[in-house]
Amino acid sequence: MGSGCSGPARLNTRDSDSARPSATRWERRGFRSATALYRVLDRDNPTVHRADLAAAVQSLAMALDRVGRYPEALAADEEAAALYRVLDRDNPTVHRADLARTVRNLAMALTQVGRREEALTRYREAGWLFQEAARSHEDMYKGEDWDTQRRLRDLLRAMGRSTEEITIDLRTTTGVSSNPAGADKAPAHPPRRSSRD
Repeated sequence: MGSGCSGPARLNTRDSDSARPSATRWERRGFRSATALYRVLDRDNPTVHRADLAAAVQSLAMALDRVGRYPEALAADEEAAALYRVLDRDNPTVHRADLARTVRNLAMALTQVGRREEALTRYREAGWLFQEAARSHEDMYKGEDWDTQRRLRDLLRAMGRSTEEITIDLRTTTGVSSNPAGADKAPAHPPRRSSRD
């Protein structure tokens, strides 16, 4: 984790329905237990345990998402994003990409509960965050930035936006075209410490 501790494992399954194992009741219990434990530890020493708590909450959100409990997953995504915002404010070099992934997950969760306008705002934010993370880490996050742009473009299409509107939106919010070179075929870079990618 960002704190250097060995925290909870984060799953990496939101994108691929076919690759998604269903979260068992035991997995959800495990993530809930881990989250409860990290809440206690975070209360006592947030400097050491905040990143672990954020990861545990994000893992719980993923498990809830995988079984279709979208409102609960959304609540967990919102909490994880709030935790990563604090971490990013204190150390953006370490936590910017984690915040970007979590905000993108929040956008996906908002889409799943029909809150599309809010999802657009979060996708735009995630795209900006990935671009910022790529600047500090030598383009390490380009694939994830492209994936976020693709999701934003797909959501705009689903909302009935014209190709011209989508192009303008993407250029305005991310500074790139609606189909950056290779975006549809961008390699799926496994995130260092991922959430629901």
